[in-house]
Formats: sequence, C-alpha cells, structure tokens
Amino acid sequence: MRPPYSPGIANLILVALAVLLVATGAAVAWVAAHPDGVRRVVHRLGEWPPLLRLRSRYHRWIVFLVRRFQPGGAYGLSFTIGLAVLALSTRAFGGVLEDVLVREEIALFAIAPVG
Repeated sequence: MRPPYSPGIANLILVALAVLLVATGAAVAWVAAHPDGVRRVVHRLGEWPPLLRLRSRYHRWIVFLVRRFQPGGAYGLSFTIGLAVLALSTRAFGGVLEDVLVREEIALFAIAPVG
C-alpha cells in the first residue's frame, strides 16, 4: 500500500517552519538594532485615525495586554529556552507525523498486553 502523500512533504513543512523561525529571529534582531526608527514608525501609525478610534474603544484591554508583555530582555534565558523547546517539539512532531502517515513504527506504541 502506497502512503497517501509524498514522503518529502513532512520534511518540506519542517524546512518551511525552520525558515519562518530564522526570518522571525532576523526581524527581531533588526528591530533590536534600530529601535529609534521602529519607534518613529509606531508613533506615526499610532496617530492614524482608525487606530485612534480602536485605542479609545479598547483602552482597558490594551493597557492589560501591554502590562502583561513588558519586555524584560529581548534575548534572555526565557527566549533561548522557548526556542529550544520549539525546535525540539517541532522535530518530535515531524517524526511522529511521518510515522503516522507512513504507518510505520507507531505500532510499537500500541502493542496490546499479553496475558
């Protein structure tokens, strides 16, 4: 029986996720290196009339979220641990996904007890 997908699809998905992760890291590094330019753009966007209406309407929610996401450090220990957990869980998910789609090895986890 042929698998219902090309075996390389799971790997392509993992590569796409890795590229997305690297691009996000590069964007964060760029923002960290150019804080004044980012502040100017954010300030200009904050004066846009539709955003002013949204800010006045959802002021309490915005204040709540801003307090919850105050940065302590852009590249601190929590960022590094989060990145490692994301990489490991993505790799584990990819392995399990491939085993399930090919119907291999996953049976080792579903052996019925004897006796």
